[in-house]
Amino acid sequence: MKRAFSSLSSRLLKSESDELKSTIEFLAKGSKRPTLSSLLDRRTSSNGNLSRKDESKHVERVLKILNSSLPEVDSKKKRVQAHYDILFSQLKDIAQQSWQKPFQNIPDNSSRQYEYLMLQQYMGKLQSIPQLAKILLSKNFQDFNRLWENRMLFDDKQQLHLSVLLYYRCRNPRIREEFEDKWLEQFKTMHISVQRLFWRCLTRENADIIQVIEETRSRMVNWTAHDTVVLYQSLYARAHLLPIPEESLSRNQQLFIMTLRILASHNLGKKWMVKLVKMSTENRLANENSAESMTITIYQYRFIRGLYLALQEVYSSCEGKRFSAELQQELQEVMASANNEEQEIKSQMSLKFI
Repeated sequence: MKRAFSSLSSRLLKSESDELKSTIEFLAKGSKRPTLSSLLDRRTSSNGNLSRKDESKHVERVLKILNSSLPEVDSKKKRVQAHYDILFSQLKDIAQQSWQKPFQNIPDNSSRQYEYLMLQQYMGKLQSIPQLAKILLSKNFQDFNRLWENRMLFDDKQQLHLSVLLYYRCRNPRIREEFEDKWLEQFKTMHISVQRLFWRCLTRENADIIQVIEETRSRMVNWTAHDTVVLYQSLYARAHLLPIPEESLSRNQQLFIMTLRILASHNLGKKWMVKLVKMSTENRLANENSAESMTITIYQYRFIRGLYLALQEVYSSCEGKRFSAELQQELQEVMASANNEEQEIKSQMSLKFI
């Protein structure tokens, strides 16, 4: 305390300011020896003739001089601020790179994939279901429990798709218990790729595939040709066991399902079926309309042309093999129908440009 007042007196005496001299007089005229509390307490003055305003000015001057003796901290503050500026600049660069090239260079490590996914979500860059599926369906991704525990960070639509993707990967029964009703109620709103996974989830562990499908369909609203095509795209390897469609299908859709049922019943392996399914997804077969007045699209022609060529390849691969006569006969019938459909589409497309 004595040292503080000594420093204070020294600084005041060195000053030529009239204001500071008046402060010295304020301190000297006190009937009592000044104390720190008496200087800082605005309610008690050593000079009864002074106004509260004058006392306040004297106190402010004293505090200013006392504070001037404290160590300089501006340089340290600036140094710390510089570190923060560098760190935030680096973070900004990382965020900008991720924003400009989202989901192009996804890490291979599961933990990093999870962190990358959450970063995209925080940044608002997780805008499509294929982006979400790309990480969750990665063979390296294993942080299922951590993602499930943090599912509330995603909106309702994302949670719906997230639950199917997670259940498909980890088969956690809690996920199905919580979301199965939502899956059935909101099936129509799911992305088509997740709709296919939905069917695989339900039929993966159940031998009676027809019963499962029939019970599931009965709980859905407004079953359409689109849903039938998606069902066959999903369970193509067991196509011959699936219910025969009762819906009104386009000619391309009929030939697609007919071909899958033939290939599956003869157990030719998945090679040709995978090729047909990929062809159907690329050409948006599920979206075709059975109405005769519908507009012919390039997708329809590409699919029927690709189907005809694929059937020719399958037919040729059966040459000279035992028990292939029945298969070749069935393929010939489908090929003839596919060729007729191709010619019909060609003629309609020609008329369209006349």
